[in-house]
Amino acid sequence: RDLPREQRTLGAVFERSWRLLPLEGQLLLAKLSIFPGSFGREAAEDIAGATSALLRPLLDQSLLNKVGDERYAMHRTVHAFAQQKLQQLPEQRAALYVQYAHFYLEFLARLEQEQTAAAYATAMEQIQADLDNVRTAWRWSVDQGNLALLEISVGSLQDFYQTAGMYPEAIQLLEGALTTVRHAIARAPGVMQPQRLLARLLCYTAQFYRLYPQSGEVKKGETWANEALALGCSLADPALQGSAYHELARIAQARHDYAAMRPLSEQACTYARQANLPQLTAESLNDLGIALTMTTHPLAGIPHFHEALDLSLI
Repeated sequence: RDLPREQRTLGAVFERSWRLLPLEGQLLLAKLSIFPGSFGREAAEDIAGATSALLRPLLDQSLLNKVGDERYAMHRTVHAFAQQKLQQLPEQRAALYVQYAHFYLEFLARLEQEQTAAAYATAMEQIQADLDNVRTAWRWSVDQGNLALLEISVGSLQDFYQTAGMYPEAIQLLEGALTTVRHAIARAPGVMQPQRLLARLLCYTAQFYRLYPQSGEVKKGETWANEALALGCSLADPALQGSAYHELARIAQARHDYAAMRPLSEQACTYARQANLPQLTAESLNDLGIALTMTTHPLAGIPHFHEALDLSLI
């Protein structure tokens, strides 16, 4: 009764359309409100059990709109009412979020395996199309403390945000995860998986602090990269050690301290080779070439640049 007249009218229209749907159509509409924006057909089927037969009445009654090739969205008013209906089904809503988070973060994990330039470009486009869903799935997993999902998806997540140049949002998402992982380690200090995940998150967050100096947190990023290095050493994990040294070298470069950059890049190369990580090795060789060029002779870095190029073409 206290709602504005327009909203009461829309509510009545929605209720009338809702009652015209079969029970399975009502349930599907409520389930589809889990998507904050647009979503693909495959996601609707996998997460909410949508079929062509169930989607058709929703489209016919304009409760759902087609917004692209095999993509759908709800008008925000319909979405709000459908969410109210979903709130009335707490058990199904909880199970739905589990399905939702697994779908999108496992989707990110699969994209991390793409190697060719064309496949990589397509992967970035796919993430962009579903970024609202990826964000929501990540935040849900952070809130629920689902470290397994965070671990399999964090690589693609940071790669996307670095490529897209969306540094402030990346910092926000990663910082939230850092808090969750630190709490998990405090509860079970002897478990290695959360410590590995923490080291990766620390390196990635330090990277975005460096790329976005307006954050005012570059110094904290250096502290966190050193913390990641300490974790990598305690776990005897060359991949983590190489990543931490690589970030520390980039931080030294950002402040034009090429004398410090040189040994850090050398260490990054050593551990990247041990971990058999060609991309990290190539990037570290390139860093070493820059450091040598700036601290010794203008041509000193050329052999390292050539080796980095050869590795990047593999």
